[in-house]
Amino acid sequence: MNALMILVKGPKVNVITQSYYDSVVNMLDCSVVRCPSCEHTGTIIHGYYTRKLKTVYGVISLRIMRVKCSTCGKTHAVLLCSIVPYSMILLEETIDIISADNTADYNQIMESNIHIDLSDIYRVRRNYRLFWKERVKSFGIEITDPQISAKCISIFQRQFMQIPCTLCALHMRTHII
Repeated sequence: MNALMILVKGPKVNVITQSYYDSVVNMLDCSVVRCPSCEHTGTIIHGYYTRKLKTVYGVISLRIMRVKCSTCGKTHAVLLCSIVPYSMILLEETIDIISADNTADYNQIMESNIHIDLSDIYRVRRNYRLFWKERVKSFGIEITDPQISAKCISIFQRQFMQIPCTLCALHMRTHII
């Protein structure tokens, strides 16, 4: 499967819902979205798939749009920057988990989002240590940097904490509602 990601930066919200995702993604002009694989512009809506996220309001299912490059034919998922590819935990909570120092911090994270458990915390911390810690450190990127998504995509062609090695491109919307 030639699945690549196109990440979209939208206005900051406290919770991601299907209507929020749809409002951000529906404002995209697919004809100007650049393919992360071949760099050409011009994608078309190819389909949708369901993605689950652990939020403070429950485990939600999002209907994620896929687009297809009209030049190379590869398909791409269109995700918000706050969604970590291949993870059910959002970027903000992922950063909180990495920044946590002790069990009391872990308990606070699990209390604020009852759908995150200790195995999620250990998995996020392990993946950070194995795949990302030295990378971000070597480029001087702070994990609390609000531009971490853009910086990681620019340098590594991956969203921060994305483990599988698929390419990402960041599409900045020019008109944010």
